[in-house]
Amino acid sequence: MHNPAPANPVPLEGLAFDISDLRTAIAWVATQPDVQLRVATDHHAVQEALEIYPPGKTSPRWCIWRDCQGHMHLNDWLAFEFDLPCQTLAAALAYVGMHL
Repeated sequence: MHNPAPANPVPLEGLAFDISDLRTAIAWVATQPDVQLRVATDHHAVQEALEIYPPGKTSPRWCIWRDCQGHMHLNDWLAFEFDLPCQTLAAALAYVGMHL
């Protein structure tokens, strides 16, 4: 019988968010008319990411995630800008808010 080669697990490049960050994101999105927030756990090599959907869109534009050192990363998929500088989740959300 043929045994498939064992699959090596993909090393994670990112951490889950602290509960305080998730609360911050939920509070922020509650102040943004028609903006949607999704906590995604299906990204390759990232344990958890926040996807932000602009009003009326069915696909996310922004993705925020933490690396293994706990630093925030912001990707703007529509503008093809990745790893935009943001020290905190609040800074990332402020950036998104300016571009809504």
